Amino acid sequence: MKHLFFVLLSAVCAVISAAEFRIDISGVKGTSLRPVSASQGVTLSQASWLGERKDIRMSCSVVVSKEWKTFSFTFLPKKDGKYEINLMGTSPKVKVCCDDIQAEGAVVKNGSFDKFDAKGNPSNWKKLKTPSITDGYAITTHNDRWLQIITCKQATPVTISFKARAL
Repeated sequence: MKHLFFVLLSAVCAVISAAEFRIDISGVKGTSLRPVSASQGVTLSQASWLGERKDIRMSCSVVVSKEWKTFSFTFLPKKDGKYEINLMGTSPKVKVCCDDIQAEGAVVKNGSFDKFDAKGNPSNWKKLKTPSITDGYAITTHNDRWLQIITCKQATPVTISFKARAL
């Protein structure tokens, strides 16, 4: 019985301490969207915390390990417009990494984080607080994020693929 308790406790601790990476997609100026599909290991949902306005934001989250793994998800814009990609973790204290962001049905610029502006930030990405870049990949937490605006067409599915790992 003690052995079973220890095994269960270990499993619970592993789940609680697991690092998660997240990409949120938000419609700029209230433009709505809906999740369509996701690769294995991806949790895709509307932003229920926004109540009746939940359809203007969706969240894609993945549990990550120290190894790079590729994930993808698809969403459907309900109108032509601008949509914000928001790269983050789920914890303000746990750093997670992202690289090689690509899109089908829209254009993500500098998704490999290898081009920089005069200030040393990755071109086409804006900072929220203090995310970082190292060895050509983005490092984020829940509070330290990289953001980019993309243009999408109504009823044209957009598939985002990316690599993620724990730091």
